[in-house]
Amino acid sequence: MEAIANAAIPLLSENAKTELVERDWVVNFFDKARLTSDAQMRQLLAKILAGEANEPGHFSKRTINLVSELDKSDAEKFSIVCRFMVGIDSHLVPIYVLDAEFKDIYKNNGLTVEVINHVNAMGLIIWNDVGYSIDFGQPVSIVDYFGTKYSVQWDHESTKKTEVSVGRMLCTAAGEQLASICETKPVEGFMERIVTYWKSGGIDTKLQIAQPS
Repeated sequence: MEAIANAAIPLLSENAKTELVERDWVVNFFDKARLTSDAQMRQLLAKILAGEANEPGHFSKRTINLVSELDKSDAEKFSIVCRFMVGIDSHLVPIYVLDAEFKDIYKNNGLTVEVINHVNAMGLIIWNDVGYSIDFGQPVSIVDYFGTKYSVQWDHESTKKTEVSVGRMLCTAAGEQLASICETKPVEGFMERIVTYWKSGGIDTKLQIAQPS
């Protein structure tokens, strides 16, 4: 418990609101965290503790309870899924499509059916064979991939749609909360393939790196 608390201190922001963190949340957190011995999992818990202090209410008790049951292997599998997450409308969305052009990029970066089934069983993602679509709701939107922001624009002379397919996975609330602190790295060329996939769905999408505001 002390090791986790000490590791969280350097992660606190100047505007951390530790006094607003609910007592019941703290009691539940340390009740679960005290049983964790793995150094990597303790660091994950430290990030959660600091994240809750920086933004009270961000991490639910359900997420803490779920994390307390994870082991190092579980975290590593989830980090693979996180490499394929794109920020859409302030949410992290894993994009997994069965288009032939994506098979090698998933396989070469460890995202296998076995990994997906495991993370699904952990309660961090929801799988749907039919697939999911996200409606941007406006003709010009911003997507974020590991800090690089892209401007997505629809040509409304050719289509009135603002909806795109994101494949067969979505994050659960707990999955999205954990993804926000997951340390991993982007997959080279992934965003370019997403653009090609969206265009193949009949949406004339123009993807450009967004200019700094």
